[in-house]
Amino acid sequence: MGGVSVGSGDESLLRAAKINLARYLGHKDTAKYIWKVLKPMSRPMEHAHLPLRPLLAFWSPVALPKVKSASQLKPFFKSSAEPYQDFIKMAGVGEHAFSHVWIFSASLYLRQLKQARINLNMPRAVQRLKKVEELVDWPI
Repeated sequence: MGGVSVGSGDESLLRAAKINLARYLGHKDTAKYIWKVLKPMSRPMEHAHLPLRPLLAFWSPVALPKVKSASQLKPFFKSSAEPYQDFIKMAGVGEHAFSHVWIFSASLYLRQLKQARINLNMPRAVQRLKKVEELVDWPI
C-alpha cells in the first residue's frame, strides 16, 4: 500500500497515513491478513491472568481520520474496534469481542527515532528471504 519516502513533508505523511488505514480497512483482500492477527493466541501459563489486547501492526504509516496534523501522528495508538468488526467475526472470537484494537505503525516508529542509520541484528534474514524466494515465483 502507499508508502511515503522519509524526506516527504508532514502533510504528505499525514495524508498517506490516513489513506493507508482506510485502504487496509476497505480492501477485501486485506481481510484475509487482518482477521488472523485478531484471533486470540494461547498464552503461557505465567501470563494467563493478563488481558488479551488485539494488535494490528503495519509497516506503512497509518492514522485514524480524526488526526488533524502530522504532529498528532503516533506509532502506537488505540482505536475503537467498530471498524474492525468484520475482521473480528472472521477470526471467530465473537461479535464485539473487543471494544478496542491497538494499532502499531513500524514506519511511524522508525521515523520518530530521528536517526540517519539504524542497525538491526537479523542473523537469519538471508535464510528467510531464500525460503520466501522458494515459495514465490519471483526473485527477492
